[in-house]
Amino acid sequence: MRKARCSFEDCNSAIIDVNVDDVILLPSSVLRDAKLMQLSKKPSETQQTNEFLLVNDVWDFDNIGVSKEVPEGFTNEENMREVQFEHGGSFWRMDKCLKYLICSDCDKGPIGFGCSLSNQAQRGAQNKVVYLLSLESVKYV
Repeated sequence: MRKARCSFEDCNSAIIDVNVDDVILLPSSVLRDAKLMQLSKKPSETQQTNEFLLVNDVWDFDNIGVSKEVPEGFTNEENMREVQFEHGGSFWRMDKCLKYLICSDCDKGPIGFGCSLSNQAQRGAQNKVVYLLSLESVKYV
């Protein structure tokens, strides 16, 4: 299992173990529109998706901080229509992004966000909150 770490060399704090079964692909626009920190400053024009680690419980992180709210414009309905993915045998849609995730030791980021998801197969089902850590925003070895 690989460990996600803060990408700043003066920090290098352990964030979480990366279980490949919990890695999802989201449109590359999510990384850009959410204004998440990127290790690669030149996003590939051919890259259609980016990897995110889906974490069901904030307590699963070794170290993580929560920062300011995600700008409301990022989570407008037009942007959210395309943010759908499969995980755990279900199809999910991102409904609302809540807060940014940052490194808890150096307070740098944002490296991900907490958001509310709805299960596409269960209309009227209660949303669940998950945490999406951008693997483009951290280093993992």
